[in-house]
Amino acid sequence: MPTPREPLFDPSFEPCVLSASDPGPKSPSGSNSPYNQLKQHEDVTPRTLFHRRRRHDRCRCTVCLLCPMSIALLVIAVVGLQKFHFASVDRRPDAGRYVNAAAALRKVTQLVGAHMRDGGASAGEIEAGSNIHTGNISGQTLSGISTVLNNANLQDAMKTGSVITIDDMNRLAECKFGEALGEVHLEEQSTTSAGVLLLQGDMAVPIHNESNATWRAHARKLSAGQHWMGRTWKNGDVRYCFSPNATPEAREAWALAVGSLKEQVPCLHLEEVTAVDSSDCSVLPSIMVMSVPRDGCWSHIGQVSGDLNFLVGSQPLNLGRGCESSGLAAHQLGHALGLPHEQSRPERSGHLAVNPSAVRDGMVEQLAVKSWVVETTGSAQVPQEYDLLSVMHFPATAFGKRGLITLVPHDTRATALMGQRMGFSAGDVQKLGSLYGCRPDVSPMASTELLDALKRRVDDLVAPVTKDQCLCKEHWAVEGMIRCASAENGWCCDPDEDPGGSWCVTEGSCLGRVWDYCKPRSPTEERTAPVTVRGCRCRSMPTPQCATEETGFCCNSDGDPNGNWCRTEEPCGGADYDYCMPPRKSNTTSGQQV
Repeated sequence: MPTPREPLFDPSFEPCVLSASDPGPKSPSGSNSPYNQLKQHEDVTPRTLFHRRRRHDRCRCTVCLLCPMSIALLVIAVVGLQKFHFASVDRRPDAGRYVNAAAALRKVTQLVGAHMRDGGASAGEIEAGSNIHTGNISGQTLSGISTVLNNANLQDAMKTGSVITIDDMNRLAECKFGEALGEVHLEEQSTTSAGVLLLQGDMAVPIHNESNATWRAHARKLSAGQHWMGRTWKNGDVRYCFSPNATPEAREAWALAVGSLKEQVPCLHLEEVTAVDSSDCSVLPSIMVMSVPRDGCWSHIGQVSGDLNFLVGSQPLNLGRGCESSGLAAHQLGHALGLPHEQSRPERSGHLAVNPSAVRDGMVEQLAVKSWVVETTGSAQVPQEYDLLSVMHFPATAFGKRGLITLVPHDTRATALMGQRMGFSAGDVQKLGSLYGCRPDVSPMASTELLDALKRRVDDLVAPVTKDQCLCKEHWAVEGMIRCASAENGWCCDPDEDPGGSWCVTEGSCLGRVWDYCKPRSPTEERTAPVTVRGCRCRSMPTPQCATEETGFCCNSDGDPNGNWCRTEEPCGGADYDYCMPPRKSNTTSGQQV
């Protein structure tokens, strides 16, 4: 794998105003060329990007006197290179942030469609999906998106073919709170605002007490190279309460995560108790769920509160700003019950590799394999198959430089699936059952076959959806390359003979980049109803009335933001419906198709 090149330009230098109408970036090809290295490290923040207009070959500068300086720097930077490409980001108020969340918003509309098919979509969800489709994104829309995410679970992924990941949640948080691209890392903090050390971004180390025998044992383990975690909760009895600063959204997200887990792991007894003040619940040991806004999402590992333990009072767990979704709450609940991060297991070497050169400075240790020890039960790493879909798994971009993949799965179809935050996987549920003594009695909601099914769906992706489930940008072009992207090929083509194949500039960020590989759409192979986009077959239905033989039993009776759909004769990719394109009607006067 080529070594990524560091950014060519001073990130504090921002001479040019970037426009929504300009092309996105894509580095030139060549497996060992500096262009390919640059493609692996594309910093798409406005401060590090230079922009050249397609028609006028000149900078549009905030201060025009800076243009000669930018041109001089550019010439120096690319001496010896045959060509170089410039990126653009929409700098209109709010618009760029929404564009950067385009991939996440597409997945949200897919979830709305799935919930509509099941008859479980609320009016707020449907309105949010419609507003995303029309580009009318407001504060109310973002509130509706939260409802969609809280109502989603990993079973929905079988229907939609995609998962909501922590990367998606970071982009949505940037969208909601007006942060720049790459500024939000909800699960990648080093310390809390109170100074508590966080390992691997979100796992809190208890404040130490040298007179405590448990702390001394902990220190011995650390000196032996083992990484400590707390106890499992005795008899599976877990009490929790809410801090006065816990937001209504955080309370709802936590309650949903708890309710889901109680249905799946019967030996866990999670019970809400009252809070006596801002730091303690009425019962010990216990968890206090709080919302320190800018602390992100974090938790202690296992039980660390109560008598003869690290913390005298209740152990805090934070669902800060942007963490108020059931999937993110499930991740922290998993930690509190004793689950470390999945990718820290030694077994990961058979499934993925770490690309150290892609990791942010000083952060390689955060991706190291760890030996975790539970105080009372020994190893927390229960022997079972490695789980790329675990809610405890890092995303592919964890602790990475912008635009780079740090965790490279051996099967690249899993790249956009790692770091899912939709709920506990079947493997998570089985692992908790093993930790708490009821493995034979667990009832996972998610299928054990989900990962393989999702990988097969990736094989079927056709532009304008890219291989990492982003969206190709319409009408993109890059100066110096042929203009080949069109609606007919799904805005996906190969203007520079890239050895990786066809690609496109994406709508906003795609795993930190602004381009991705894709499979061009072939107009000659375009399917129309009664055959669906995935090759299934629409079936005749008495309702809705618009689903007639003339339409191929395909229409959009309920305003699904994803477009026309139909019920299928057989299960189609894990769902009983699929999207479709009604047959074109004949023009009776000319005999032509319209």
